[in-house]
Amino acid sequence: MLILKLWKKWITDRRGSGEAITFAATTLLVMFIVLQFYQPVLMLIQQMVLENVHRSALLEMESQGGLTSEIEYSIKNQLGRFHFDPERVSVTSSTLYPVQYGQPIELTISYETSYTNYGLRYLTIQSEDDQVQIQVTRSSISREYFKNGG
Repeated sequence: MLILKLWKKWITDRRGSGEAITFAATTLLVMFIVLQFYQPVLMLIQQMVLENVHRSALLEMESQGGLTSEIEYSIKNQLGRFHFDPERVSVTSSTLYPVQYGQPIELTISYETSYTNYGLRYLTIQSEDDQVQIQVTRSSISREYFKNGG
């Protein structure tokens, strides 16, 4: 509250009015630029984390011979350490355990998150939330051999 009073006094002061308007406009512009870069950078970081966890899970699937409940638990646990909400993480695979050596395996990890768009309207910064989904899908080949087909 005190800051707003001082800021208002500084703007209405005749000696500093030109400087005050320049300062206010520059502050608003810098805040808007910072807000515009925050969400894309956050989404990029989330995508990179999702891809790294996906890569390690796919390697584990190769050595185990398909998706197991332990691998799925490990995926959600690793993403939880990076502050992903485990309830919003979806792990799907058409190749569940056991998959014979040399057969293709596939893994899809998706995460639903909110994306906030910022915009200027009447010299105020307004925000709008959207729900977006980050998804990684890759395939590989099973490296586990099972006798008698499983």
